[in-house]
Amino acid sequence: MDQSRFTDQVVIVTGGGSGIGAATVARSGREGATVISVGRTEEKLKQSAADASQGSRVVTRVADVSDGHDARFVNGAHIPVDGGLGASHGRPRIV
Repeated sequence: MDQSRFTDQVVIVTGGGSGIGAATVARSGREGATVISVGRTEEKLKQSAADASQGSRVVTRVADVSDGHDARFVNGAHIPVDGGLGASHGRPRIV
């Protein structure tokens, strides 16, 4: 896999504290992204960020994206970098 596929890009991952979301945080970080990891449980988000590869830039945001206010908060929380938004990973669920 290209280790620089997401260099200078932001990847937003909802459900970033566990499972596929946490794996996506780690993988995106290894591939050079600045990762915004979003989830409802701060402790899980912090652990997922700590588990990401050294050198990865992971920013955590505690939010429930099924809530309109929280979703707007996450949307406005991007970190400007030269390459823009590289990817977004969302865990679908029924609300």
